[in-house]
Amino acid sequence: MNFFEEIKKNSGKQVLKILKNNNPYRILLKTESGLISYYFSVPIYGKMGEFLIPEWRVEGEKYVFEGSNAKIEVVENQLFMSNEDVHLKIRFKENTELEPTYNGVLVRSKGRENTVIIEVGTRGVIRATDSCFSVMKREFLPYFSVSGIMGISKAENGPLVIKSRDIDKGYELLIEGDKESKEIMYEINLYTPKLIFDTTVESNNPQKNNVYGGVAFIGQTKKYGSQWLYARINSEQLQDLRGYLVENAKLYVPEYFGNGKIVAYELDKSWCSFGMTWESRVSSTEKECVIQRKTNYQKIDITAIVRRILRLKEPRNAGIILKSEIESSYNIISTGDNCYRPQILKIKLKKD
Repeated sequence: MNFFEEIKKNSGKQVLKILKNNNPYRILLKTESGLISYYFSVPIYGKMGEFLIPEWRVEGEKYVFEGSNAKIEVVENQLFMSNEDVHLKIRFKENTELEPTYNGVLVRSKGRENTVIIEVGTRGVIRATDSCFSVMKREFLPYFSVSGIMGISKAENGPLVIKSRDIDKGYELLIEGDKESKEIMYEINLYTPKLIFDTTVESNNPQKNNVYGGVAFIGQTKKYGSQWLYARINSEQLQDLRGYLVENAKLYVPEYFGNGKIVAYELDKSWCSFGMTWESRVSSTEKECVIQRKTNYQKIDITAIVRRILRLKEPRNAGIILKSEIESSYNIISTGDNCYRPQILKIKLKKD
């Protein structure tokens, strides 16, 4: 079932029409009660304006998918990823399963580690943490990123560690889970602009952040200590909704694992996703956003924030902070950089 069919099945309102729009993140629906706008945190349309459904297309002996700006091919156990800026040839030393994302691939590998050889014609400055490896085109713009999602074990799922070294034609990465991991999952994506600007900050690495990472471990882990997620919407992408009344706005955040309770608070101070760290983190307001935990995702009510963006014409909203109410536990959730399970902002609208 594709996303259009799922919307029609679960919307609870009769969908009269799927409206054309030029926003790369959005599906706009006309229903009996008004407009419903679904914004994905990553672009969901291809180069020709087609809605993307990430699945392989078989062409002879090749598996092919074209993402929002990436051409992806699997040929004889080799992965090729390219766009106008970069061309990657990728080999895996261990057996892997590959699924296309909106602009790259999700990698699943049995066991606790996986070695990846990435050949690249264009090198750049490396920006890396233990859980994300990016090669930069410019200071704040990557060519591509390799982001750990999690190691899967019987008891609980945990963080991955990415170790890298330069080789003759590119980079060799060793991606490891902990000793209990039976399988690991990570993403390789070419860069595409995001709807939601965010970063994690953590007490065990007080001078670093993970701005390009695809997941956040909200709560307490041995690896990160306390980890929080700061997030804000790119307000420019919502400006053509001015003139409408916002009935409600809910942010759906996919969850991979969880044994805690996430809380969200509004922010009223400006911050930068590239410069924010645990040491420089800004404090939140006392305005709590209502969160409902559903199967496999967290639903966050950000109606007040979206109304301010549209009514006050805010050029830059301060956003929200996500943290754990129970510091001895943690939840693994998608960030705005996750191309496999992106966040979705649902806005119900009425004409003003």
